[in-house]
Amino acid sequence: MTDRDRGRWQEIDRLYHEALAHDGAERETFLDVACEGDDALKRELQSLLGYASDADRFLERPALARGNPD
Repeated sequence: MTDRDRGRWQEIDRLYHEALAHDGAERETFLDVACEGDDALKRELQSLLGYASDADRFLERPALARGNPD
């Protein structure tokens, strides 16, 4: 991994954690400002945040509500 790639992932990591502190429209506004027109960066963050949201919903439901996979 190059220093440039490492720096990009550090930026993504930092912005991802900052974005988690915001909800809804506030999060979108944060991403617009933080990404400063870098559409690839914004798409990457939105993708990661989508996975975090899916995981939160999964953990909120009791196991019995999900059904038996057998």
